[in-house]
Amino acid sequence: NIYMAYINLNGVALATESSGTVTLDDGVLFPAGHVIQVVMGTPFTGTEATGSISTSGVDTSVFATITPLKSTSNILVFGSISVGVTSGGAYGGSVWMSRSQTGGETDTRIIVGDGAGSRTRGTGGIYSDTNNYQIFIIPTLYLDSPTIPASPVAITYRYKMKSGWASPNTLLINYGGADSDGHHSTRVSSYITLMEVAR
Repeated sequence: NIYMAYINLNGVALATESSGTVTLDDGVLFPAGHVIQVVMGTPFTGTEATGSISTSGVDTSVFATITPLKSTSNILVFGSISVGVTSGGAYGGSVWMSRSQTGGETDTRIIVGDGAGSRTRGTGGIYSDTNNYQIFIIPTLYLDSPTIPASPVAITYRYKMKSGWASPNTLLINYGGADSDGHHSTRVSSYITLMEVAR
């Protein structure tokens, strides 16, 4: 076996090796569209509920965090959140994607509609006018271009949500309003996966 501590090109270091780990030099440029890294948040397989009507929304447990390797990268966001509503009336609410950076921006809404009066700007909306047995799946696929500092920090993407009506008219994650114990009732999961992509 041949072991090398450095890989050089014309005297410029491309990569270094230490204890079996190879690290690319900061000066290495990736072609546009190249996937630099992939991070999958822990899929949320439990359940949550909120009756909050706060316009700032409530954090869900559906999130993923990535620390970019390059300050010039884009982040490709894949996500899916499954939301039900309480049974027995006409209820609904809103879901949106939020982006925060360590030591920087907090709760920046992305992938949302334009503002219109007092309407909630969301990534997805839920409304059911009868029985409310449904589970609504809100998928997300978005190429984000956050402002990343020269020394990249962790960026967290998280689904947030609010009810359209006050509690007990609640939004439910990963289950529906009619959740009696039986094979006819379904529990599902929600997740976010992030890809760092070279610009």
